[in-house]
Amino acid sequence: ILRIYELTIQDYQNFTPDIQLQTCEILIQVSGNKKFVSRYTINGEKLSHELNHEQMIRNANIIIEHSMKVVTKLIRLKYGPAYYLMGCLYSHKYKVAITFLDQDDMKALEYYKKGAVLRHSECCYRAGICYEYGKGAVKDTSKAIEYYKIGALKCNNYDCMFRLGHISLYENGDVTESIKWYDMGQLNGSYHACFEMGKIYEFNGLNEDIQNLLMAYGIERDYKLALTYYYRCAIKYDYSLAQWKLGYCYEQGSLGLRVDGLKSLSWYYESVKGHDK
Repeated sequence: ILRIYELTIQDYQNFTPDIQLQTCEILIQVSGNKKFVSRYTINGEKLSHELNHEQMIRNANIIIEHSMKVVTKLIRLKYGPAYYLMGCLYSHKYKVAITFLDQDDMKALEYYKKGAVLRHSECCYRAGICYEYGKGAVKDTSKAIEYYKIGALKCNNYDCMFRLGHISLYENGDVTESIKWYDMGQLNGSYHACFEMGKIYEFNGLNEDIQNLLMAYGIERDYKLALTYYYRCAIKYDYSLAQWKLGYCYEQGSLGLRVDGLKSLSWYYESVKGHDK
């Protein structure tokens, strides 16, 4: 924190948004760290004695208040990541537990929407999620699609591409549109979209309605193509579920593969060796 504090002091005249936001995030994170707030000031200077409970609360509040003032200034400057930070804080989707703000999905959505207008990629995605699942607003798939499309087309957000593919297939029944978005997503980094492409061409595991829909669009079972996507997903994107899938296929002799115990174990091992996807 001392390094960041020194960098922030040097940036006082310039007020560089990314430096200032980085400082805010660090301060927000340490404000909930009892060891830090009991022993250090907002500037990272060590106190001569350990603070008691009431003093710790005051120290934490000083840190939070300063952070919020800086974020407010960044918002006045129309800095997209600041809107995203506030959205995450209000939705309690931040990297650490938030106790100084009550969860308010409506306020979170307002910040995400404003960030989306500024073409902030993650704000587009979060705004879409809020509308798709009715968080902070009445569920509205059309609104969700609107924000996902901004994220996909203006910000190259592959998570938005994946959601568009999912909605197109499972809600709108538009296979052509679904495959277009899934394919765009998997080419741009979405392991979810890549895995879904594998599922489409594997065919077996899909419910009957989706199978009938795919066949109406001329898409049928294609094990070779399914394996192409599963391998890509497992190797290129290191996705544990795709690795498990390959392990299962080699164990059971599925998707046209021969039973191979060693390959099966190898893929199963890859799927459990510490991945969190």
